[in-house]
Amino acid sequence: MHEQGPVDFIEVIHNAVPSDVCAAIVARMQGSDRLSPGAVGSGVFPELKRSKGLRISGLDGWRDVDNLLQQAVFAGLLSYLRRYPQALIAPLMLQIQDSNGQPRRMTAEDFPQMEPGTLAELARTCLRPGAINLQWYQAGEGATPTGIASCTRRTRRPRRCIATCCGCCTSTMGSRKARPSSCSRGARSPRVPAAC
Repeated sequence: MHEQGPVDFIEVIHNAVPSDVCAAIVARMQGSDRLSPGAVGSGVFPELKRSKGLRISGLDGWRDVDNLLQQAVFAGLLSYLRRYPQALIAPLMLQIQDSNGQPRRMTAEDFPQMEPGTLAELARTCLRPGAINLQWYQAGEGATPTGIASCTRRTRRPRRCIATCCGCCTSTMGSRKARPSSCSRGARSPRVPAAC
């Protein structure tokens, strides 16, 4: 069920990944010897971001987590596109054939009854998955109120999809900074940019 209020193109999908799986991913990441200082833009700037990161895409031993998170984000993306089809149709001006075989522009009204397989294929054609980067923010540092580990996946559009693990899991996609209202452990997700 969607919360009422002004439309801001932010979607929070609770339990995108089961909490026990999130906890296992976080523990595995925190125990990794490949963690490195979190980067922003063109480098590491601790005054802007104090975190540790681990890019798992293409990393030996992390394929299972990478695949799991890619699938969770893709499922969230399909849900997002059902609610906000403008994410595809506005920037790309997609066309389909009408009942007479003539091309016409796709509209938001085409999405509610679109077959799930058709929507998935459309998303795969227009968007590409990006690398998964796990991030660890220590409690009281890095502009987060509690210890948080997040799993970030970048795509072409929306530019950033976030799957956040902190005892509860969400996948957020949208047009500005997102912060879910609550979490099962009382933590809040870090404020993260998310733009279409």
